[in-house]
Order: sequence, then structure tokens, then C-alpha cells
Amino acid sequence: MLIFVVDNCRIVLDKMAAAAVHDEQFNKILHCSICMDVFTDPRTLPCLHTFCFKCIADWCKNTQPGVKVTCPECRQECVIPDGGIGGLKKNFFIANLLSMNEIKEKAGDPCETCASEVKKVSEMFCLQCEQSYCESCSKSHLKMKNGMSHKLVHLDELRSRGDINNKQLPIFCDKHADKVVELYCLDDEVVCCLMCGFLDHRLHNCEETKKIANQFRSGKWKQDLQTALSKVNEKLEVLNSRKLSFFDQIKSVEKVICEEADKKIQLIKNHKQKLVSLLHKIKSSHEQEIDVVSQELTEAKALLSSFTDYCDELLKKGSDVDICREKNSLCRRTEELMGMKALEDALEKLRVTNVIFSPSSTTLEDSKSVLGEIAIGESHISSFNLLVVMKYMIKL
Repeated sequence: MLIFVVDNCRIVLDKMAAAAVHDEQFNKILHCSICMDVFTDPRTLPCLHTFCFKCIADWCKNTQPGVKVTCPECRQECVIPDGGIGGLKKNFFIANLLSMNEIKEKAGDPCETCASEVKKVSEMFCLQCEQSYCESCSKSHLKMKNGMSHKLVHLDELRSRGDINNKQLPIFCDKHADKVVELYCLDDEVVCCLMCGFLDHRLHNCEETKKIANQFRSGKWKQDLQTALSKVNEKLEVLNSRKLSFFDQIKSVEKVICEEADKKIQLIKNHKQKLVSLLHKIKSSHEQEIDVVSQELTEAKALLSSFTDYCDELLKKGSDVDICREKNSLCRRTEELMGMKALEDALEKLRVTNVIFSPSSTTLEDSKSVLGEIAIGESHISSFNLLVVMKYMIKL
């Protein structure tokens, strides 16, 4: 009985932990990394990082169209559109998530259309009219000619469910406000309603957004991202292991130097300290080189993780239209990330210095010659060898 209770508690705790991680990831994609607040008019750069319109406008202040600017998050360069910052692509996926989140908070608010002085509590929300209704007003709304085809959602159900996504949110056409987007034009790479498909894309190759989105969900690009992320993690583990090994070797050299110095007379102790100091300077110098490579790999990991998290949320919570709008950008960004130098040559370009201690073969008359000096030589990181040569040639 006790084991059963413990197992149940463990399952509950695991679910709570998973929910906490999901909530943290969800809240992360809804907040601007510049102002750290919830997005206001989210705009997307070519690298797919999203910012508030005002925040990115302030970042690119006094920058003319056609001029290159760097992304505040990943530092990738992009060109300001011809229309200025206002021409940056709007992130409809994030904007719609924010709208759904706002709708959820309307549960318990007064009905917006009640004619009586004492308004009833809102229970339904019309996605087309963007108004909340009590039960009786919602029924009346659906009986009206202009509301018969509208989609209403239960506010209490939406709030209690917790998980917010765009899958139940109808996406309306920019040209025909009453028409739902259902098609994706493969020729123009845009989403459109049936009316636009008939008028503007009649001779084009058009498919249902659901079909295109499902094809994209099962595409190889997601697996490539996971492979790249695993590759960076493996390289970081190797780098950290080699870093620890290098430090162990540094400590070994220091120990040999100290042991040799202890055998000598007081005359060479000052020189011993100089050697140890030099050794630590070498360690510090190479530690900085290793940290630079570690920073590159860490940044690559952060970019891949952030992009993967965004893709996960888009695939899980995005509507078919959201996915169709983003699929080309996602594929292009995946290719960009796959081409990062950190994935291929981060470790290969790192070179490390061999530390060789060559003791003096002279007599005790010269303390520097008796204890020896540190010799520096370079080798490829794949070997990562630290050689210690101790040859004592002391004339008694």
C-alpha cells in the first residue's frame, strides 16, 4: 500500500514538473527579450526572433531602409525593408496566442451586450465579433443573420483547460474579412481564403492548409534540428572533459616543479615561484581560448534550443495557417543554423600549447639553470597532450 502511494506521489510530482517546464517555455515565447514584457504588436526578423514593434523600432532608431542591422538576440545581420521597420513581418502565431490568452481572461466578466442594467456573467466569446456574451445573449447572437455562421467558445472551458493554442481560432482573410483562410498557394507561397483562391490563384497550385501543415509537421527538418542540437551537446561534453584533463595536467606539471624545487636550497626558491607563476599565466591564457570556443558552442546551443522550442510551440499550438506562413522561414532558418561554424570546426580550430619543463643541467651556482624552465610548444586539440620532461643533470 505504501509503495502504491509513493508511486502515485512520484507520478503527480513528475506531471507537475512537466507542467511547470511547459508553462515556463510558453511564457518565454510570449515575452519580448528587449523589454522583458508581454509582446505588443510582435514583429519578426529574418532569423525568426520576435520583438515588440516599439522595441525593435527603438533598436533600429535612425536606420534607413536597405541598411543592415543586427538582431538584438543572435546578432545576425538583416536588411531593413523598403517600408522601414513597419515593413517587418508580423508574427501572427504569437499575436493569435496573445489574443487567445486575453480571451481566456474574460471568463467571469460582465456580458458586453446585455440590455438590462444588471449585466449577466459572460459565458461565451465570439471569435469573429470579439465580444463576450452571457448564455441568453449568445443564443440570440447565433440566431441573428450576421451571426449564424460565427464560432463561439466557452470561456470557462477555455480557462480551465490551461493549454492555449491557435488550433481552434479561425484565421480570417486580410482581403475578405468574413472568409476563413483555408488554402495555401504553392506558387506564391501565401495562405488565402477560397475567394482569393478563385480570384487571384485560380491557375496556381493550391492545397488545403491542413494538408501542407501536416506535411511540414512530418518533415525531415525537425530531425535535422535535433541532430544538430545533440551534436553541439556532445561537443560541449568533449570540450569540458578536455578542459578538465588539461587542468589536471597543469596541476601535474606544477606538482613536479614544486617537488623538484623542494630538493634545492633556499637560493632557488624565488626562481621556483617565478616558474609556477608563469605556468599559471599559461593556464589562464589557454583557459581563455577554451572559454571562447565554449562560448561559441554555448551560443550555438542556445540558438538551436530557442529555435527548437519555438518550432515545438508552433507545431503544437499553431494553426495550419500559422505553420504555412512560417514553414519557409523555418526551413531557411534551419539551413542557416545547420551551417553554423560551431557545428563543424569549433573544436578543430582550437589549438593548445604543450607545457614542457626542462630542468637545468648546470651546477647549483645558477638557481635558474638548476631548477629549469617551462618550454612552450603547440599541438592540435585532438591530442591535447601536456608533456613534462624532467631530466636532472646536477653535478654534485
